[in-house]
Amino acid sequence: MIDINRRQQLIAYMKEKRKATVSEIAQHLYISEATVRRDLNDLEKVKIVRRIHGAAVYIDDGEEVSTDVRETRNKKEKEIISRMAVHHIPAFQTLFLDNSTTALYVAKALELSDKNIFTNGIKILNEIGKNSPKAFLYILGGKVDYSIQATVGPTTIDAIYRHRFDVCVMSCAGITTTGTYEYSDISAMLKKAALTASSYKVLVVDASKFNKPATFQSATLQEYDLIITDASDEQLTPYRAMGLNIINKK
Repeated sequence: MIDINRRQQLIAYMKEKRKATVSEIAQHLYISEATVRRDLNDLEKVKIVRRIHGAAVYIDDGEEVSTDVRETRNKKEKEIISRMAVHHIPAFQTLFLDNSTTALYVAKALELSDKNIFTNGIKILNEIGKNSPKAFLYILGGKVDYSIQATVGPTTIDAIYRHRFDVCVMSCAGITTTGTYEYSDISAMLKKAALTASSYKVLVVDASKFNKPATFQSATLQEYDLIITDASDEQLTPYRAMGLNIINKK
């Protein structure tokens, strides 16, 4: 059985970090990785965490801290962005959508009938299949990462490079005046591939992502043809000074 004091420490750590590897937890609690695995298995049984390969994610109020939670986070802001996108994304026949929750809201708002839609996002695939049955849907194959509901990895990136898109719509983990950033190198590489394969590049990003650098750069801001955001004029001042095409009002 799991030690009660250790259990409380482990839950507190997971609640703070939301996602952590077995190795990180072991180092933080000064216990063996074998003990961490046993403790996480017990916590998974009572639905406090969910195990993924070599790590765990914290379950918040019955929802997994993953795509499901991100979809509801900043919901109003993402809906505003999606409504702006309808009016400013240019006409297309072939569209790429990344697996971001902001792109998911855009997918809900766009008219996609008789359009070719490519994505690595499983939730986006399901959403379009449900609400736009006349769209021609393509999932870009690769390894499935259930925690983010997407196909990922070299196979997915290779699949992107083998296509051409009229428009791509994507978000990012963080944005500064130096560019857009992701938390993993593989995510950054996927975004780079989509930008390379697309004629017109649209970044959809809510205000919370600004001046929030992550580790791996996916693009410079000059690589995007259009940035759609709910950020304030004041927040956007240094970005507009760069001559970027930014829409933040209807």
